[in-house]
Amino acid sequence: MKDLFSKVRVLFEGNNGGTGPEEGSPDVSVLSISRSGPDKELLHQALAGTHWRIVTARDCHEGLRILLTRRIPVVLYDRDLPGLPWCQNLKLLSSLSPACVILVSRVSDSYLWDEVIQQGGFDVLAKPFRREELIRTLNFALKHWRAGWIRGNCDRLGVTE
Repeated sequence: MKDLFSKVRVLFEGNNGGTGPEEGSPDVSVLSISRSGPDKELLHQALAGTHWRIVTARDCHEGLRILLTRRIPVVLYDRDLPGLPWCQNLKLLSSLSPACVILVSRVSDSYLWDEVIQQGGFDVLAKPFRREELIRTLNFALKHWRAGWIRGNCDRLGVTE
């Protein structure tokens, strides 16, 4: 199933492979919910020179406060955060926000990917980040969010523009 998803991702990404900003594209925010300094540094390095701007939160509650005040299409949620289990926080973020929530994990396999999807998440991204995969995943999530993810979640959440 994940292989099929990867093939569909390639079709959505167009000619540039989803690895860089389109000409004249405006900046887009991604919310990174993580306490890891090295992960934040790698994220900033990987997204330098792209249309992605990073907003950071140290925990799920701070992330939710940000999501309730800003229109952010993509969330990177660190699986290793202390507190509630990752699956509960991911479900909370997904149920209260129309953003595409991507779980960031040292482990990335089919079982985890299935769990993320079942909890309302969008995808799993392995760390340490590989620049091309990170940008491709973020761009794919943004296109998905623009194409319908937001409409379905906004309807479910009762959000109107």
